Amino acid sequence: MPMARDNNINKTAEQYRWLAAKCRETARTASDGTERAHLLATAQRWDLLADRVGRDPRYSQRDRRSVTTRES
Repeated sequence: MPMARDNNINKTAEQYRWLAAKCRETARTASDGTERAHLLATAQRWDLLADRVGRDPRYSQRDRRSVTTRES
């Protein structure tokens, strides 16, 4: 399931978008309407996170280590 909790705060926007795509892909094959709605809502949240991370310079690739150190 795409909602695995690995507590990794250093995901990139691309990784969040991949998770959103996996939720949408799974939703397309879900037979239960409630499950489908949940997966689509989760995909929207992943997209919002991707947008937020994509705009925040603290999460750029080269600054990942320093952000982790500062926020720990």
